[in-house]
Amino acid sequence: MAAVLRMFLEKAGHDEVVCESAGIGENAAKVGGASDFAVVAAKRIGLDITGHCKRHITSLSLQDYDLIICASKEIADKVIKAGADKGKVCNVQVSNPWPCSSQKDYDSAFCQILAAMYRVAILVMAMESGDQLAIPVSEALPILEAQGGDEGKERFVREFGA
Repeated sequence: MAAVLRMFLEKAGHDEVVCESAGIGENAAKVGGASDFAVVAAKRIGLDITGHCKRHITSLSLQDYDLIICASKEIADKVIKAGADKGKVCNVQVSNPWPCSSQKDYDSAFCQILAAMYRVAILVMAMESGDQLAIPVSEALPILEAQGGDEGKERFVREFGA
């Protein structure tokens, strides 16, 4: 998700924002890179994630982050339990592609990741530039977390005036 968010932000001229990736599962603590499925999906949109290195959230100081994006409520709850500020944790509710058994399964989750990271990019750009949001960030996070397809995206853009 971090690479996709970084891509959206860089294309919009916000390359000063730092996007990092870490996991909560046992697999995140193992040495290695992104899955083959992730590499293929990312390559389709012009991202090279072959240099990605796994790391576990226990290697981080979670209080240092302005926004922590999680794929699910379960992951968000674990991140908060690990010490993250609840007000900075955003559950974007995407299908967790880790692990997937086929490229087709991963691609389905990747489409959700693309849409979710687009919505997050809008919020991050407003935060980074100091733009006034129509509503406070604390109220924006539930909108980001809400599923709703095009209607959810339209509501998000309408609420933020983006």
